[in-house]
Amino acid sequence: MTERLQKILAHAGIASRRASEKLIAEGRVSVNGEVVQEMGAKADPRTDRITVDGTPLRPASRPTYLLMNKPRNVMSTMDDPEGRPTVVELIRHAPADRLYPVGRLDFTSEGLLLLTNDGEFTRFMTRAGNVPKVYRVKVTGSPEAGAIDQLRRGIRVEGERLAPCQIEVIKSGPNTWFEVILKQGRNRQIRVMFDAIGHRVMTLRRSRIGFLEGSALKRGEWRELTAKEVGELYARYGDRPAPGAPPRRPAPGWAKARATPKRRPFPAGTKRFPGAKPTLSVKPVFGAKPATGAKPAARAKPTTGAKPAFRGKPATGAKPAFRGKPAFRGKPSTGAKPAARTRPSVRAKSTPRAKPAR
Repeated sequence: MTERLQKILAHAGIASRRASEKLIAEGRVSVNGEVVQEMGAKADPRTDRITVDGTPLRPASRPTYLLMNKPRNVMSTMDDPEGRPTVVELIRHAPADRLYPVGRLDFTSEGLLLLTNDGEFTRFMTRAGNVPKVYRVKVTGSPEAGAIDQLRRGIRVEGERLAPCQIEVIKSGPNTWFEVILKQGRNRQIRVMFDAIGHRVMTLRRSRIGFLEGSALKRGEWRELTAKEVGELYARYGDRPAPGAPPRRPAPGWAKARATPKRRPFPAGTKRFPGAKPTLSVKPVFGAKPATGAKPAARAKPTTGAKPAFRGKPATGAKPAFRGKPAFRGKPSTGAKPAARTRPSVRAKSTPRAKPAR
């Protein structure tokens, strides 16, 4: 895989990236016998021959991944121009020569920090929205619930919109403890967030990176990640397994059960309702094969020279037959009075029944 030349030099332990850029600008670096002075030049350390002042680079060491519990007042960089201590000084006996931090943690912050010499792993872990990171934060005072809701939804700071995050209260008091889960990872994001609502961060500790926890690590201690842990990071938060890591775990049974099976076409003559019996499929009469040995009926042919029957034309000047007019309904004569309407006959009164003799 091709990478920038200054990055290859930094990974090989020649110098930092800025110092490597100076070496390239001075013409002291060559690739396959040609001097390279462009800052954007790329090379492949596995196939290209790279030399510095005529000395070839050492072959790259195996990929190594460390998990460290960084103490406070330590820089999470390779070197510091002000001479402050760095995390590199705490891993002098690491299994690889050149390891660099994955992301950063503030000088006054503490907690978990990853170090590696795998550039692909670094890009994957530092990509925004990939791996959640959990922090324990102690702030001055007790922020209002409305202000915390604003931080959860994401606020705008210095013209930049911060991504939403999860914030939960751990311990209330004169100074409040919170648990903050971030996926964005901007520079000093948590401190900037609480400063925006008027509460300064007193203590900031990173307690978890994804599923990695470092409760067993004391301040300044580190341990090497296993191949299973690296593969699990790619499996949970990435779209492919890590190179050289064990394959992904198969999907659980409930996940397989959710997969909808493909629909099969219904056979001819069957009903689509559950429990219905298939109906007999009747073949159409048209197109049926004749019986064995039977000859098809001969088709009659029209006689040669036959003329169509004369339909006839109406005679010239003939008038169409009189169809007649509708019968005259008539109108009532003038002055005639309408017939008097008869009233319905009055019902006869029924005779009373005779009273029985006593």
